Amino acid sequence: MLSVDAVSKKYGEKQALLDVSFACGSAELVGLIGQNGAGKTTLLNILAGRLAPSSGTVEVNGCDVLWEPEKTRPLIGYLPEKPGLYDEMTVGEQLKFVCRLKGVVPEDEERHLGELAEKTGIADVLHRRVGNLSKGYRQRVGIAAALAGDPEVVLLDEPTTGLDPVQIREIRSLIHDLAKEKLVILSTHILRDLDGLCTRALMLEHGRLIKDLRISEEGQSERTLRAEIAMGREAAEQLFQHLPSVTRAELLPARTPGITGALITGSFDAPMERELSQALAKTGTVLMRLSPVKSELEELFLSALTEGTPEEGET
Repeated sequence: MLSVDAVSKKYGEKQALLDVSFACGSAELVGLIGQNGAGKTTLLNILAGRLAPSSGTVEVNGCDVLWEPEKTRPLIGYLPEKPGLYDEMTVGEQLKFVCRLKGVVPEDEERHLGELAEKTGIADVLHRRVGNLSKGYRQRVGIAAALAGDPEVVLLDEPTTGLDPVQIREIRSLIHDLAKEKLVILSTHILRDLDGLCTRALMLEHGRLIKDLRISEEGQSERTLRAEIAMGREAAEQLFQHLPSVTRAELLPARTPGITGALITGSFDAPMERELSQALAKTGTVLMRLSPVKSELEELFLSALTEGTPEEGET
């Protein structure tokens, strides 16, 4: 499906990417992660055919993205961090414009536009001007534009930046559904954006691919909070057992009399914080601490950074 072979990119004297190689199959969600300036956006622009590498090749279904754009352009959809939307257009006009650029035949245009609108949840705003939309709806329109022409590869650059928690949840759900049928590569420097989504992570540091990690689905479909409450252990255990969104609770060794600590786990989008706060408010119990425990992806990323860059020839 997608093959990246020894891709490097220099801007003058600055080495943005160095010998990046990997391959991806279809129906896969891959997280492209790294600190700001690691080379994520540069790599996505090269994958999308918007930027030529200094050396190396990118192929989609055996076709070179740089030298065979007429064959690869319809296969790739790209959502930049700042979507190129026209504020004066309506959403419908914007999508029709992109469909024509992507080569959708006129007789299929209306049907395809309807499919895009339904898939991305924007059917109710097709007649509104893009400039009047909320940030969340603009991101949805950007994703719909990236999906125009039904590409096989979808590239998303920081798709949840600036969104509120509800909008983030909606975009995450949309991305999760896309990855069931397409190759989705999602770039972010916020690791929790990928929790519960990707099962593979490509880690960039200073333009080099330092890790290509497979992530257990179990570890990414749940999250864990560390809670400390002013309550005895037996009462705390009963309280945690009656929180609907908590799938398991592990009491921690007692450190302070009258204070019980626990690790509580639930699905990634479960409202554990709200349920715990409401339960404690009913009993008048004080919440001493509530904080997230590092996800598996965070642990792997931090571990990879401390190991340093790979030796010559590694990726």
